[in-house]
Amino acid sequence: MEQLLAQLKALPARLGKVGTIVAAAVVVALMIVAVALSLGGAGGQYQYAFTNLTAEDSGEAAAALKVAGLPYRLEAGGAALAVPADKVYEA
Repeated sequence: MEQLLAQLKALPARLGKVGTIVAAAVVVALMIVAVALSLGGAGGQYQYAFTNLTAEDSGEAAAALKVAGLPYRLEAGGAALAVPADKVYEA
């Protein structure tokens, strides 16, 4: 364990300034990707529950989803309603 810590401490000197910056940027990018994937997997995917709606139908469907407590997004200029993928059948 001590040997590993010593190697990690010596790593920036071996990489140089540019190498250290690149390594840090790669680590930060990997962390951002990991966070994005974890958020995306937690209900971040939406699917259409209703499509080809008139403005009136869209308003009524949105009101019904709101009353039911289901999150939704108006898409396609209001002609479609999307809900979380795991709530499509409930919608």
